[in-house]
Amino acid sequence: MFFYFYPWNRIRLNAEGGLRIPFSKYFKEVLSMRKFKKVLASILAGTLVLSNAVPVLAGQDTSSLPDGTAYLNLNTADWADFDAEWGNAEITGDGSYTVSMTAAEAVDLGAFNALEVVNGESVLGTGAVLTVDSIEINGEAAELQGSSYTCSADGEGVNTRVNIYNEYNDPDATATAGDDKHADCRVAEGNVADATARILTSEQIAGVTSMVVNFTVSGFGKMCHRLCIRLRYSRRCCQAGRKNGWSYRGGGTSYHQQRELGRI
Repeated sequence: MFFYFYPWNRIRLNAEGGLRIPFSKYFKEVLSMRKFKKVLASILAGTLVLSNAVPVLAGQDTSSLPDGTAYLNLNTADWADFDAEWGNAEITGDGSYTVSMTAAEAVDLGAFNALEVVNGESVLGTGAVLTVDSIEINGEAAELQGSSYTCSADGEGVNTRVNIYNEYNDPDATATAGDDKHADCRVAEGNVADATARILTSEQIAGVTSMVVNFTVSGFGKMCHRLCIRLRYSRRCCQAGRKNGWSYRGGGTSYHQQRELGRI
């Protein structure tokens, strides 16, 4: 129901002392308000589509997890709550880690599922890479459909994310994240374009009672500095930096400068 309260200061008295309201103007304003609401709704809907944002999640409650905690962000097709026990891991440096989920009953996972680290872009560094080594579903090893890549959650440059099955995104070697506009998508070896946001299939994540994800952290503490990204050879610079283990915070941030320093 749509209500419109006519402004009291526009009401006038007629010659007989009764109330006189300019109804033609009133209804024009009502229609104008309705049109405005429709336009506003269209703009908001378009914004949601263009932002490619992941909907509100209903899996593990991570609000109290400390920074640097790796966890599974798993969700059903209808984003419903489900009972499960979660095994998280505190990331303290390079090495191997494991996170897990054991559900009270089988669940069909939906369009978005990922491995994430709370405030990982700050704790791990924007040059750190998480590589999924293996995944077990219902106690059995799952065949991976490709190699994983690391990025920030929704490009915000806060939480670190590794997509397990994500229908909303794909790796983008040119993407940037955060206020410093650092390189968002990264891999430990090879090219970002060869990685995938769906290392499992939709069939593999149906009827899940348990999931175990084993992964390796490399480049802990490395930062991909924003100056590097603004330069012509940004991707080559960042890839070489992660490969050779040097930070971008020091002098000489371009590809040519790093070659002159003997780092490439």
